Amino acid sequence: MAVPVWEHGGWRREEGLDAQRLELQLHIEEVEQRLAGFKSQAAGEQSADRYVLSEYRRDLEVHLAKLMDALNATVRSASPQFVGMVPRRD
Repeated sequence: MAVPVWEHGGWRREEGLDAQRLELQLHIEEVEQRLAGFKSQAAGEQSADRYVLSEYRRDLEVHLAKLMDALNATVRSASPQFVGMVPRRD
């Protein structure tokens, strides 16, 4: 399989989780477009290329889920926590 040249493959070099998430989403779309370009899985080499790209996309989805979890944790930790209220008796 020829090594593809990716426009958004450098998502890890982005600064900040949000920028990495955005670049990774664009990269996943690139991989999906490459996968959509395969006509069939019948040809041996093409089938192998498609399998490798499918596995690569699955790995990228795992990274994306981890980034989303990290972003959600950051948002939760930045927001004030509501503990509760106790009625006052005067």
